[in-house]
Amino acid sequence: MVKKMISRLSALTLLIVCLVACSKQAEYTYVIPADATTVVSIDLKALFEKSGLKDKENEALKEKMLNSFKSEMTASTYQQFEKIMKDPQESGIDVTEPVYVFMSTRFSSPTLVAKVNDENRLHASLEILEKEKISKAPVSEADGYSYIQIDKSFFAFNKSVAILCQLDYNLTLEEAQKSIAALMKQNQKNSIGSKGFFKKIGDGKGDINFYAKAEAALPKKLSGQLTWGLSSKIKPEDLNFLGYLTFEKGQITLGGEYYTENEEVKKLLKEQEKVFKKIEGNFMSYFPNSTLGFFNLAINGEGLYNMLKENKEFRQSFSVAKAAEVEKLFQAFDGDLSIGVINVSLDKMPTFAAYAKVKDNNVLQELYKRKNELGLSKRDQLLQLDKNKYVLKSGSNHLFFGIKEQTFYATNDDLIYKNIATATTNSLKEGPYFSEMKGKMCFSVLNISELLELPMVKMLVALGGEEMKMYSDATTNASALTLSSDNEQMEMKLVLKDQKTNALKQIVDFAKKFIKL
Repeated sequence: MVKKMISRLSALTLLIVCLVACSKQAEYTYVIPADATTVVSIDLKALFEKSGLKDKENEALKEKMLNSFKSEMTASTYQQFEKIMKDPQESGIDVTEPVYVFMSTRFSSPTLVAKVNDENRLHASLEILEKEKISKAPVSEADGYSYIQIDKSFFAFNKSVAILCQLDYNLTLEEAQKSIAALMKQNQKNSIGSKGFFKKIGDGKGDINFYAKAEAALPKKLSGQLTWGLSSKIKPEDLNFLGYLTFEKGQITLGGEYYTENEEVKKLLKEQEKVFKKIEGNFMSYFPNSTLGFFNLAINGEGLYNMLKENKEFRQSFSVAKAAEVEKLFQAFDGDLSIGVINVSLDKMPTFAAYAKVKDNNVLQELYKRKNELGLSKRDQLLQLDKNKYVLKSGSNHLFFGIKEQTFYATNDDLIYKNIATATTNSLKEGPYFSEMKGKMCFSVLNISELLELPMVKMLVALGGEEMKMYSDATTNASALTLSSDNEQMEMKLVLKDQKTNALKQIVDFAKKFIKL
């Protein structure tokens, strides 16, 4: 019973601890090495308050847990456990100060750093692990610190800091002991505190603030994708990311910005901003509010093409460097580009529509004249229906496209084509995201509520058993997922249906039901 309750309690605690951050400079952070590739700051106090676990409604839950342990622990062990449950500060760890997680060349697995507020209390807390047979050996002494090993976890501490790391093929027990002894002797100059980005983490606006070095923290393929579409002069090793995660009423926000201390890269990023414009929302009225997925970008087509043709991956993927007609097509775009997925079903391709502002009404005519040079397959037919009206036939699929009054359009649906560039009632323009979108350079929405109502999705849930039902239940309270960016900041928001309750509390309440607490 004790192990079962510990498992459930750990699951709930892990949910909170793994979703955290906030920071300010303090001496206990000197143990974080200067070569850290990832640093996450965690404000446990703020997250605990937002989770609702301090609310009166959870007092009965806390008492239920304590009573479950009481019959299976010794009196002294239970007394110490009860103290910690009622006041986490009794654990010896200062939960009012930020907790950090870092990775580095030596510590390739996530390593946790916390401030110790009372070394004797921490000793007493760790004795519970030994008495309950969770640890095979008592707390031991090493080079200037104490430690305890629990399976593959190594927990070391002194009077000011505690470090929890994972032992693996890259970090043996002996190497961990030696490395941690060195970390505990560091000062600010040879720690993460000497890095400019560390202060930015401390000044971050999220419940979680983090830094990630793209080249080292991400797999090679992903770090390459991070710079895909950027100038070829910008290398992954010069580009890092500063971000934050925050929980507010009715939404979760993950945001951030590119970060570099390379002045030349800063200039390149500034130049690249000129490729994009601010969204005006010209085509929002053409899309119904039930649109499943919507993407809007405002671009300078000529600048975008010039930037992309410098990128090796772009040249290899699209092979357009020699196609003057395609270059002219890019150059014609100037302003909003909007794409929306209208419907999805099992028996045909997703229905979509796309619109874009163009400067040249005749650009498609030039492209059509050279259709034989576009490399179309034998099963594809490109036909002209009327002036500036075309269709690309590929088997049973038709792509209608053309230009109408300096507006490029494309769709694979007959009905949408017949009513192309016509305002619809209850459109996205009247929806909740129009005002948020204007002024950004990129904005997209995934309409989760509408997706869950699709017959295809309902059928998959019905046939998917308990696991699929669990995923469905987890997303029922979600309304939409948005992604936006301006010249400096990028933000992704998960918007929930309940706009009055903090998002973290909603997650915790769901977790309690799921693990039956």
